[in-house]
Amino acid sequence: MLKRHHELIRSLFKASDIATAAAAWIAAYGLRQLAGQMKLTPHKLPEFSTFISPMLLSLVLMLLVFTRQGLYEPKRTKKLLAEIRDISHAIFVTWGLTYLIATFMKLDLSRIMMFSVLLSWLILAFFGRLLTRKALWWFRSRGLNIRHAAIIGTG
Repeated sequence: MLKRHHELIRSLFKASDIATAAAAWIAAYGLRQLAGQMKLTPHKLPEFSTFISPMLLSLVLMLLVFTRQGLYEPKRTKKLLAEIRDISHAIFVTWGLTYLIATFMKLDLSRIMMFSVLLSWLILAFFGRLLTRKALWWFRSRGLNIRHAAIIGTG
C-alpha cells in the first residue's frame, strides 16, 4: 500500500512539474508580448507556434534531468531550501540543454524569450514545490500518507 502511495505521489510531482514548465513557457510568451506592447523591444513578436517544439523538448529533457537528479524520490526530511536548490540546479541544466539543442537544431529562439522562460520557471517551481509541501503536510496532519512502525522486543 505504501509503495502504491509513493508511485501516486511521484506521478503527481511529475505532472506538477510538467504543468509548471508549460506554464513557464506560456508566461514567458505573455511577458514577451507585454514587452512588445510597451515598446521595450524593437523586434516583432514571433508566433507562439515557433516555441512549441522547444517547449516540448524542454518537457522531455526536464523529466529526464529531474529523474536523474533524484527529484522524484521521497524527501520527508529534506529542508525546503535544499529542495529549492536542487530544483533550481535541475531547471538550469534543463534550460541550458534545451537552449543548446534548439540552437543546434536551428530552431528560431528569441534570447529574451528564453531568459523569460528561465525566470518564470524558477519562480513557478519555487511556489509549486512550496504548495506541494503544504498539501503533503495537510494530508499527513489528517493521518494520510504516513508511515507507522512497531518495535517489538525487550530493553
